[in-house]
Amino acid sequence: MAPKLHREVVIRSYIALVNRDRAILSRTTLRQPKQQADVHSITVKGHYGVNDLTIQEIADGSLDGLQLAITSWIRKDTATHEGSAENKIEPLQFISKESMLSQTYRSMEDYWNALVWNDYEFIVQDKTNRKYIFHQTPTPYELSAAFSQVRKQRLEAQFAGFASSPKLRAIFAKDAFLICPKKVGKRKSVVAKAVAAASENLQGLNAIWKGRELFLADEFPDKFLERQQKYGFSVFEALDVFRCLSLLAEQIMESYPDHDAFQNLTKLRQFCPQLKRADMRRAISKATGLSLSKVGKILSFLSFQGRAKEDLWCHPLIELEGQTLALVTAALVTPVMTRVVEHWLVTMDVDLQDKGFTYESTVLAAINEALNKNPLVTDYDRAKQVKVKVGSISEEIDLIARVGNLILIGEIKSIVTTDSPISQYRSFEILEKAAEQISRKEAFAQEHLEEVFQKLGWTFDPEVEYKFAKFVINSSRMFIGSNIQNVPVVDEKIVAQYLGDPMVPYSSYVDGQSREVVHLAWFELYKDAEELEGNVFRYLREPPHMEMQGDLFENKPCFLPPIDASSPKIIYNRLVMKKILPQQRLLRKTSFQIHRVDNAEEKMDEMDVQI
Repeated sequence: MAPKLHREVVIRSYIALVNRDRAILSRTTLRQPKQQADVHSITVKGHYGVNDLTIQEIADGSLDGLQLAITSWIRKDTATHEGSAENKIEPLQFISKESMLSQTYRSMEDYWNALVWNDYEFIVQDKTNRKYIFHQTPTPYELSAAFSQVRKQRLEAQFAGFASSPKLRAIFAKDAFLICPKKVGKRKSVVAKAVAAASENLQGLNAIWKGRELFLADEFPDKFLERQQKYGFSVFEALDVFRCLSLLAEQIMESYPDHDAFQNLTKLRQFCPQLKRADMRRAISKATGLSLSKVGKILSFLSFQGRAKEDLWCHPLIELEGQTLALVTAALVTPVMTRVVEHWLVTMDVDLQDKGFTYESTVLAAINEALNKNPLVTDYDRAKQVKVKVGSISEEIDLIARVGNLILIGEIKSIVTTDSPISQYRSFEILEKAAEQISRKEAFAQEHLEEVFQKLGWTFDPEVEYKFAKFVINSSRMFIGSNIQNVPVVDEKIVAQYLGDPMVPYSSYVDGQSREVVHLAWFELYKDAEELEGNVFRYLREPPHMEMQGDLFENKPCFLPPIDASSPKIIYNRLVMKKILPQQRLLRKTSFQIHRVDNAEEKMDEMDVQI
């Protein structure tokens, strides 16, 4: 039976478990021996030393798995759980069992949703001994989704490497941050300092954060980010407070004990940092320039209440007794900013419809910038949106551009972040509909091309046989590189890359001294304007740097720990990227030829990991 426990003791213990797991992951990753393989294929031992889990699986799973337990205790009406005197177990054992139950429940919920919404199979391996398998089938749908997640992480890593350069760090050196808590009298406190006084690592993280904020304007209207919302502050103001908390969490995580074993709850709770709300409010107010009142409102907004649709990634604080805040450092150090902002806007009752208009403008701007900078492109008409009516039929085309005799025509979809089986399925449905739409609009434009040109203000040549290249552009970057109903799905980066530069980097590194990017291998997409027009179809259908081949992934088992001897034995057989050396990648069959420098293999042999 459960022991007598105070609610806050349990909540703090769960937070500590989550933070400890994330800290161990960071340290384990840094101490990994040189592997050279893609970082997304590297695995480490998870809970109980049974399963080999990817870094992303551990980072996400430790927090998601315990959110149910934390929520249930936050919602409890009484401050103390009385327990029972009979067969009482120790508090630490109780916390461990409940945390495992929470993780098991969350895992089964995820497996079931994947079975319902995605291409998973339920296999009865041994009915007598109750052994069952949730098997992720390597269909084009699942492979595309798996690689899309990998690509999004690669893009984020590339951006982080760029944003944390010394030049960009210097731009934001006048920002302020919170230094790691220190004792003042008998309690801990926080103090605001200039970022210029921080370590290079923290300066880099600050620059990455500020860079991400700037790029939000490509996805969200200014009014979404700058307007004072119903809670009394703007999204940008909330993000600035989150930035301070994130940098503080990074320092706190570095200060966690190296000896992470624990024999009692007191030792465990070393991983649950707690700070006085008043101290936090004053320090953040000084660091951001926001009023004390506004900072107080933002701290309340960022505090997890256990409500439906709330999650700890977007609300990484928990209010405790005595006007104290507990920090979920596991969530604070690795937020996905776009997802956080989308979640906040929904909570603030903001209609996200205008988000689509902003993304459409971003796509057009990116494509026109690419066309303008490419010296091989001299005969073209800029990408535009257009609505054309012929008789009783009208069509609104999101994107149309001309390059020589080539007509590029696209449907642009702004889709919210995909982070669950059902949202992945809904995204695919939207893309299927978009594929139907662009096929219909292409047929309309082909039939009424002269009227379309006239509406756009372009010069139509009846002697020219124009070729059409259609595609769907997806803001969420899911299912990129796949073909849905014979229509390529891409994002603005892939289209702009092709139109702006015939060279696509395949393997690169940053020189340690010059900090310049050096390309070891690359694709040459075309040599002249004629090849640009001819090769676009092959490029859109199979972007060479996407590496969509199924043999890059393999199924690996993950054993769900049984609650007791009578529990069914569950195996989750999911797709994981294979460990392929960078030299082996050069030998792969790709849609365009790989070019490389003479010493490419030698330089690749010096790499610790690939991104």
